Amino acid sequence: MPAGNEPARPQPGLFIFDERFPDAVALSRQAILDGVRLASTRDVFTNLWYAELDMGWRRTPGIVAGATTDRTLHILETLALDRQMRVTDRTVIGGDGLVCWTLGPAPRHRASQKVTGA
Repeated sequence: MPAGNEPARPQPGLFIFDERFPDAVALSRQAILDGVRLASTRDVFTNLWYAELDMGWRRTPGIVAGATTDRTLHILETLALDRQMRVTDRTVIGGDGLVCWTLGPAPRHRASQKVTGA
């Protein structure tokens, strides 16, 4: 598709970032300009998960994006699986261990069609 005709991606409701990385801070500034709420990995992670993400995803699955370490993403991804959420986008940024990612609802799979022999 030509530029400008691409379907709009749904915007995340929350952007989680690691303040130790200048690129993550820059991405968080852009996210806030786009009207996305921010959460830092400096916050107590269990509170972020239980009070916000888990409870919110129980009501309505929503998109969360972030710029964190791969380890932080792994923890979030593991927890998110319980709410049928998965990583939908993952990009390594630079060589300092920063990963930019998106978590969203896992697509529903159609029932597999029965294959019959000849």
